[in-house]
Amino acid sequence: MFSNLSVDAYKWFGLLTAVSGMAVIIVGILLAVEAPSLLVEYIYTTDGYGYSIMYVARFPILPTLIVILGALTSASAFRGYRHLSLLTSLCSGLVVTWLTSMLPPSGEHFRITKFGYPLGWLARMTPPRVSFINPPYIMGVIALPFLIDLALWSLVAWAIIFTVNRIKARAFQQGEAKCAFNYRAFDVLLV
Repeated sequence: MFSNLSVDAYKWFGLLTAVSGMAVIIVGILLAVEAPSLLVEYIYTTDGYGYSIMYVARFPILPTLIVILGALTSASAFRGYRHLSLLTSLCSGLVVTWLTSMLPPSGEHFRITKFGYPLGWLARMTPPRVSFINPPYIMGVIALPFLIDLALWSLVAWAIIFTVNRIKARAFQQGEAKCAFNYRAFDVLLV
């Protein structure tokens, strides 16, 4: 796919991969601190409308996987593997998905506020009573909307990275053709 890129394009792609991997490590750490729980939401319609959110894991399993992905991507980029477009787009999609959680709330149910765009994947739940046992709010990542948003933003990031790399490759090929033409004309003048 990128066999005819210049050295500068390889450096740019490697730098992008390393930076996106390190940014994902930071995102994973921030999610582990801010929203360590993995949640599943249920919407049911038996005798009316019902909505509930349940814990899948109270351990920060998703942020841990995100940190591992970022570490592997950065390590691969530092070792010189430049053909990491899938990992780079996944890491960039993770960063954009996390950035969408900073937008205003996308939805609000009874005592549950959701953040994220286009689907609300970060939930802040307010317990009915605040005490020493119950904190003022509980944050968690809702699994399915998070995965859908991640897939969407990863596809957008992949399309942007692919387009930029194609533009750089074409610019390099055109520049190489002009240089080859000028060298041939110069050789003819010397003979």
